[in-house]
Amino acid sequence: MYLLVVLLPIIVFTFFAYLYQSALVREIPIAIYDEDQTEVSRLISRYLDAASSMSIEKNVNSLDELKNEILSGKAYAGFYFPARMEEDIKSGKRSDVVILENAANIITGNTIMRDALTVTKTVSGGILLKKIRSGGWTSRQALDVINPVTLEIQSLFNSNYSYLNYIVPGFMIAILQMIILATSVLVINSEFTDKTFSDLVKLSVGKALPIMFGKSLPHIALHSMTILAIVGIIFPLFGIVINGSVLVTILFCIFFVVTVVALGIFLSTLFHDQIFASEVTLILGSPAFIFSGFTYPGWAMPLLHQAWAQLLPSTHFLLGLLKVYQMDAPFRFMLPEFFKLSVFLVLSIIFTWVVLKKKISNIDKTSTPSKDVA
Repeated sequence: MYLLVVLLPIIVFTFFAYLYQSALVREIPIAIYDEDQTEVSRLISRYLDAASSMSIEKNVNSLDELKNEILSGKAYAGFYFPARMEEDIKSGKRSDVVILENAANIITGNTIMRDALTVTKTVSGGILLKKIRSGGWTSRQALDVINPVTLEIQSLFNSNYSYLNYIVPGFMIAILQMIILATSVLVINSEFTDKTFSDLVKLSVGKALPIMFGKSLPHIALHSMTILAIVGIIFPLFGIVINGSVLVTILFCIFFVVTVVALGIFLSTLFHDQIFASEVTLILGSPAFIFSGFTYPGWAMPLLHQAWAQLLPSTHFLLGLLKVYQMDAPFRFMLPEFFKLSVFLVLSIIFTWVVLKKKISNIDKTSTPSKDVA
């Protein structure tokens, strides 16, 4: 239990942070088939190789060889410059650069397409600018003709598209929720398994609240220490940046811990069978990361999946965490998520208290002698 509660979250989070420590996908291997062999095609090749996301690993001599490089996994994309490309450009015709990409991996596929588009637009603009200026136009006039409408993009949050800052905290919360549920769900029903619940009732003088809080507080303390270790040690170690208030981030994480522990205690009170209770938490917690909206937006999922996602505390917590951790949003913008987590917490406490009172009442009835015996 201590190994699961104390060490596993730190080990798993450190592993994921180490895995994504490069933050961005760089040096994706690509192959080139240059049938044109002109200054223009060589210029595009140099621009592609200069892009931080790509690295030319091989120059091939046919389209079949280009496809084989992708099939063998040696290249994630292939660029084909057709014959007469420079000649067509100089004569005013359009010429296409063909990109063969491995779209089986969405991350590398999107990265290659984004930077390839930037390179081809830059080269095309340079060629057109040279043509227009040769007619006596100034640089400013030529640029206005080439690009009359400009697009200015301002990435407000996670501007460098770092996977370290984005994915790793999501993994952390999904795994932490699983661990908290898996451990706290055994807290009460273990008393029934070991047949010590009557002793627990005597120790608490027949009151439900001392049992609830006495059983919860050690778990809350241990998991809160895990949060402090992750935010205070591992985040700085791997350069994971918290844009918002560190204090609010820690307090919000601890509030999430309290909520999940309360939910686990309720399930532990509800089910006597430890194996069945563990299976219930597995069913509840396993899809947490999928339904969180990190990998696929929740609003785009089927209604049934959206409803299921609302039953998981991590869904609401992750939305609130992104607001404070990535967006540096004031607390008032986190109120919807804080309110939903509060509903989980309050209902878990109430239902646990009701179920515990009933079980304590049953213990009292069995321990009270009947009138006939008296």
